[in-house]
Amino acid sequence: MRKMAYSVNADKIKEAADLMQGGRKLARELRVGYSTVGYWLRGEKSPTIENALKTQELTNGVVSAVDILPDYPWKLIVKSWSDWDRKNRMLEAS
Repeated sequence: MRKMAYSVNADKIKEAADLMQGGRKLARELRVGYSTVGYWLRGEKSPTIENALKTQELTNGVVSAVDILPDYPWKLIVKSWSDWDRKNRMLEAS
C-alpha cells in the first residue's frame, strides 16, 4: 500500500529550523537526514505525521503539526477539536 502524501507548509518548516538554530539541528533532533529536511523546505516531500508532531514538541508548540501539514485529516486522530485546543493551550502555558 502506498503512503498518502500531504502538502507541507515549507514556511513553517523554515520557522521550526530557525527556532532550532538551523536545519541540521532540526534534522538531528528528528533523527532524519539533513537532506530530508531540505526536501521539506523545498516542498518536495512531506514529513511524516510523527515528525510533524515531534517538531511541534521541539518548538514548544510555536510551530504546530497542523501548521506543518495543513491538509492532513487531523480530526481523525484527535477525539475532538476542543480536546486539541485544550492540549495546545496547556502546551503553550508550560
